[in-house]
Amino acid sequence: MKKIILTFIILMLVSIGVIAILIYTGAANKTSSANDTVKAILQVVIVSGFGAWVSVLMSDYQLRQQAKEKEREVRRMKLEYREVLLKSVLSRAMDAYGKAKTARRLFRGRGVASNSRHLVLEQYDHFFDQINAAQLELEVLARDVRASDRTFSEPGGLDQNISKMEKYLGELISEYEQLRPQFSDPMTSFTISDLPRLEDYIRPSAQSEFKPSMITPFQGIQASIRKDLLNPSL
Repeated sequence: MKKIILTFIILMLVSIGVIAILIYTGAANKTSSANDTVKAILQVVIVSGFGAWVSVLMSDYQLRQQAKEKEREVRRMKLEYREVLLKSVLSRAMDAYGKAKTARRLFRGRGVASNSRHLVLEQYDHFFDQINAAQLELEVLARDVRASDRTFSEPGGLDQNISKMEKYLGELISEYEQLRPQFSDPMTSFTISDLPRLEDYIRPSAQSEFKPSMITPFQGIQASIRKDLLNPSL
Protein backbone atom coordinates (compact mmCIF):
# COMPACT_ATOMS: atom_id res chain seq x y z
CA MET A 1 0.00 0.00 0.00
CA LYS A 2 2.89 2.40 0.73
CA LYS A 3 4.29 1.74 -2.75
CA ILE A 4 0.91 2.59 -4.29
CA ILE A 5 0.73 5.89 -2.40
CA LEU A 6 4.30 6.78 -3.34
CA THR A 7 3.63 6.01 -7.02
CA PHE A 8 0.47 8.10 -6.92
CA ILE A 9 2.33 11.08 -5.41
CA ILE A 10 5.05 10.84 -8.06
CA LEU A 11 2.45 10.79 -10.84
CA MET A 12 0.73 13.80 -9.30
CA LEU A 13 3.97 15.73 -9.11
CA VAL A 14 4.83 14.84 -12.68
CA SER A 15 1.36 15.91 -13.87
CA ILE A 16 1.59 19.19 -11.99
CA GLY A 17 5.06 19.75 -13.40
CA VAL A 18 3.89 19.16 -16.95
CA ILE A 19 0.93 21.47 -16.50
CA ALA A 20 3.18 24.12 -14.94
CA ILE A 21 5.40 23.92 -17.99
CA LEU A 22 2.36 24.33 -20.23
CA ILE A 23 1.27 27.38 -18.24
CA TYR A 24 4.72 28.86 -18.52
CA THR A 25 4.80 28.16 -22.23
CA GLY A 26 1.32 29.66 -22.69
CA ALA A 27 2.35 32.76 -20.77
CA ALA A 28 5.46 33.09 -22.88
CA ASN A 29 3.35 32.89 -26.02
CA LYS A 30 0.88 35.40 -24.51
CA THR A 31 -2.13 33.28 -25.38
CA SER A 32 -4.65 34.18 -22.71
CA SER A 33 -7.25 31.60 -23.70
CA ALA A 34 -4.71 28.78 -23.67
CA ASN A 35 -3.42 30.03 -20.34
CA ASP A 36 -6.92 29.96 -18.81
CA THR A 37 -7.56 26.49 -20.17
CA VAL A 38 -4.36 25.14 -18.68
CA LYS A 39 -5.15 26.75 -15.32
CA ALA A 40 -8.58 25.15 -15.34
CA ILE A 41 -7.05 21.78 -16.14
CA LEU A 42 -4.54 22.27 -13.32
CA GLN A 43 -7.35 22.99 -10.84
CA VAL A 44 -9.25 19.91 -11.94
CA VAL A 45 -6.12 17.77 -11.65
CA ILE A 46 -5.30 19.11 -8.18
CA VAL A 47 -8.86 18.65 -6.85
CA SER A 48 -9.19 15.20 -8.42
CA GLY A 49 -5.75 14.21 -7.23
CA PHE A 50 -6.44 15.35 -3.69
CA GLY A 51 -9.71 13.41 -3.64
CA ALA A 52 -8.01 10.31 -4.97
CA TRP A 53 -5.21 10.69 -2.41
CA VAL A 54 -7.73 10.92 0.44
CA SER A 55 -9.52 7.87 -0.94
CA VAL A 56 -6.26 5.91 -1.03
CA LEU A 57 -5.46 6.91 2.55
CA MET A 58 -8.93 5.87 3.74
CA SER A 59 -8.63 2.55 1.96
CA ASP A 60 -5.24 1.96 3.56
CA TYR A 61 -6.65 2.85 6.99
CA GLN A 62 -9.56 0.45 6.56
CA LEU A 63 -7.25 -2.37 5.48
CA ARG A 64 -5.02 -1.81 8.49
CA GLN A 65 -8.03 -1.78 10.82
CA GLN A 66 -9.30 -5.02 9.29
CA ALA A 67 -5.88 -6.61 9.77
CA LYS A 68 -5.82 -5.52 13.42
CA GLU A 69 -9.33 -6.86 13.97
CA LYS A 70 -8.33 -10.17 12.43
CA GLU A 71 -5.27 -10.35 14.70
CA ARG A 72 -7.45 -9.65 17.74
CA GLU A 73 -9.90 -12.37 16.69
CA VAL A 74 -7.11 -14.91 16.16
CA ARG A 75 -5.64 -14.04 19.56
CA ARG A 76 -9.07 -14.33 21.21
CA MET A 77 -9.59 -17.77 19.69
CA LYS A 78 -6.14 -18.89 20.83
CA LEU A 79 -6.85 -17.73 24.38
CA GLU A 80 -10.20 -19.53 24.38
CA TYR A 81 -8.60 -22.74 23.11
CA ARG A 82 -5.88 -22.47 25.75
CA GLU A 83 -8.43 -22.00 28.52
CA VAL A 84 -10.44 -25.01 27.33
CA LEU A 85 -7.28 -27.13 27.21
CA LEU A 86 -6.15 -26.04 30.68
CA LYS A 87 -9.55 -26.81 32.18
CA SER A 88 -9.60 -30.18 30.41
CA VAL A 89 -6.20 -31.16 31.83
CA LEU A 90 -7.26 -30.14 35.33
CA SER A 91 -10.58 -31.98 35.02
CA ARG A 92 -8.95 -35.18 33.77
CA ALA A 93 -6.31 -35.10 36.50
CA MET A 94 -9.02 -34.58 39.12
CA ASP A 95 -11.02 -37.47 37.69
CA ALA A 96 -8.06 -39.86 37.78
CA TYR A 97 -7.07 -38.77 41.28
CA GLY A 98 -10.67 -39.10 42.44
CA LYS A 99 -10.95 -42.66 41.13
CA ALA A 100 -7.70 -43.68 42.82
CA LYS A 101 -8.67 -42.10 46.13
CA THR A 102 -12.21 -43.52 46.07
CA ALA A 103 -10.87 -47.01 45.34
CA ARG A 104 -8.45 -46.63 48.25
CA ARG A 105 -11.20 -45.68 50.70
CA LEU A 106 -13.58 -48.39 49.54
CA PHE A 107 -10.94 -51.09 49.68
CA ARG A 108 -10.01 -50.10 53.21
CA GLY A 109 -13.60 -50.63 54.29
CA ARG A 110 -14.57 -53.62 52.17
CA GLY A 111 -11.50 -55.46 51.00
CA VAL A 112 -9.58 -56.14 54.20
CA ALA A 113 -10.82 -58.25 57.11
CA SER A 114 -10.04 -56.29 60.26
CA ASN A 115 -8.95 -59.32 62.27
CA SER A 116 -7.22 -61.62 59.81
CA ARG A 117 -5.92 -58.99 57.37
CA HIS A 118 -7.11 -61.22 54.51
CA LEU A 119 -8.43 -59.93 51.20
CA VAL A 120 -11.45 -61.01 49.21
CA LEU A 121 -10.53 -61.39 45.54
CA GLU A 122 -13.86 -60.07 44.35
CA GLN A 123 -13.14 -56.76 46.07
CA TYR A 124 -9.53 -56.87 44.90
CA ASP A 125 -10.66 -57.17 41.27
CA HIS A 126 -13.19 -54.38 41.63
CA PHE A 127 -10.54 -52.18 43.23
CA PHE A 128 -8.18 -52.64 40.31
CA ASP A 129 -10.84 -51.88 37.74
CA GLN A 130 -10.84 -48.35 39.16
CA ILE A 131 -7.08 -48.15 39.58
CA ASN A 132 -6.54 -49.31 36.00
CA ALA A 133 -8.95 -46.67 34.66
CA ALA A 134 -7.14 -43.95 36.63
CA GLN A 135 -3.71 -45.11 35.46
CA LEU A 136 -4.74 -45.17 31.79
CA GLU A 137 -6.20 -41.67 32.07
CA LEU A 138 -2.96 -40.34 33.55
CA GLU A 139 -0.89 -42.11 30.90
CA VAL A 140 -2.86 -40.46 28.08
CA LEU A 141 -2.90 -37.13 29.90
CA ALA A 142 0.89 -37.09 30.19
CA ARG A 143 1.20 -37.59 26.41
CA ASP A 144 -1.30 -34.81 25.73
CA VAL A 145 0.60 -32.39 27.97
CA ARG A 146 3.86 -33.14 26.14
CA ALA A 147 2.15 -32.61 22.78
CA SER A 148 0.79 -29.20 23.88
CA ASP A 149 3.70 -28.05 26.02
CA ARG A 150 3.52 -24.44 24.75
CA THR A 151 0.13 -24.09 26.41
CA PHE A 152 1.62 -24.33 29.90
CA SER A 153 3.99 -22.03 31.76
CA GLU A 154 5.69 -25.01 33.45
CA PRO A 155 5.17 -28.02 31.14
CA GLY A 156 8.13 -29.91 32.58
CA GLY A 157 6.85 -29.77 36.15
CA LEU A 158 3.32 -30.62 35.04
CA ASP A 159 4.50 -33.64 33.08
CA GLN A 160 6.65 -34.77 35.99
CA ASN A 161 3.74 -34.65 38.45
CA ILE A 162 1.37 -36.53 36.14
CA SER A 163 4.01 -39.14 35.36
CA LYS A 164 4.76 -39.63 39.05
CA MET A 165 1.12 -40.40 39.76
CA GLU A 166 0.88 -42.69 36.73
CA LYS A 167 4.03 -44.58 37.73
CA TYR A 168 2.78 -45.15 41.28
CA LEU A 169 -0.49 -46.63 40.06
CA GLY A 170 1.36 -48.59 37.40
CA GLU A 171 3.44 -50.32 40.07
CA LEU A 172 0.25 -51.33 41.87
CA ILE A 173 -1.12 -52.77 38.63
CA SER A 174 2.10 -54.67 37.93
CA GLU A 175 1.83 -56.32 41.35
CA TYR A 176 -1.80 -57.24 40.63
CA GLU A 177 -0.98 -58.69 37.21
CA GLN A 178 1.85 -60.75 38.68
CA LEU A 179 -0.04 -62.26 41.63
CA ARG A 180 -3.68 -62.37 40.56
CA PRO A 181 -3.34 -65.45 38.27
CA GLN A 182 -2.29 -67.49 41.31
CA PHE A 183 -5.83 -67.30 42.68
CA SER A 184 -8.53 -68.89 40.57
CA ASP A 185 -11.40 -69.03 43.05
CA PRO A 186 -13.23 -65.65 43.24
CA MET A 187 -14.00 -66.23 46.94
CA THR A 188 -10.43 -67.12 47.88
CA SER A 189 -8.82 -64.76 50.37
CA PHE A 190 -5.16 -64.14 51.03
CA THR A 191 -3.06 -62.00 53.35
CA ILE A 192 -2.42 -58.40 52.39
CA SER A 193 1.21 -58.76 53.44
CA ASP A 194 1.62 -60.83 50.26
CA LEU A 195 1.04 -57.60 48.34
CA PRO A 196 3.45 -54.98 49.72
CA ARG A 197 2.48 -52.25 47.25
CA LEU A 198 -1.21 -52.65 47.96
CA GLU A 199 -0.49 -52.76 51.68
CA ASP A 200 1.37 -49.48 51.38
CA TYR A 201 -1.41 -47.98 49.27
CA ILE A 202 -4.12 -48.41 51.90
CA ARG A 203 -2.05 -47.24 54.86
CA PRO A 204 -2.69 -43.76 56.31
CA SER A 205 -1.18 -41.12 54.04
CA ALA A 206 1.48 -40.08 56.53
CA GLN A 207 2.79 -43.66 56.64
CA SER A 208 2.72 -44.56 52.95
CA GLU A 209 3.93 -43.49 49.54
CA PHE A 210 0.43 -42.34 48.65
CA LYS A 211 1.07 -38.80 49.82
CA PRO A 212 4.39 -38.10 48.01
CA SER A 213 3.36 -40.10 44.94
CA MET A 214 -0.29 -39.03 44.58
CA ILE A 215 -1.43 -36.22 46.89
CA THR A 216 1.57 -33.91 46.51
CA PRO A 217 1.86 -34.29 42.70
CA PHE A 218 -1.87 -33.70 42.30
CA GLN A 219 -1.67 -30.54 44.38
CA GLY A 220 1.19 -29.42 42.13
CA ILE A 221 -0.95 -30.02 39.03
CA GLN A 222 -3.80 -27.99 40.53
CA ALA A 223 -1.51 -25.09 41.44
CA SER A 224 0.17 -25.03 38.02
CA ILE A 225 -3.06 -25.11 36.00
CA ARG A 226 -4.82 -22.54 38.18
CA LYS A 227 -1.86 -20.19 37.88
CA ASP A 228 -2.02 -20.49 34.09
CA LEU A 229 -5.77 -19.86 34.10
CA LEU A 230 -5.16 -16.63 36.01
CA ASN A 231 -2.52 -15.58 33.44
CA PRO A 232 -4.25 -15.95 30.05
CA SER A 233 -1.70 -13.79 28.20
CA LEU A 234 1.04 -16.44 28.30
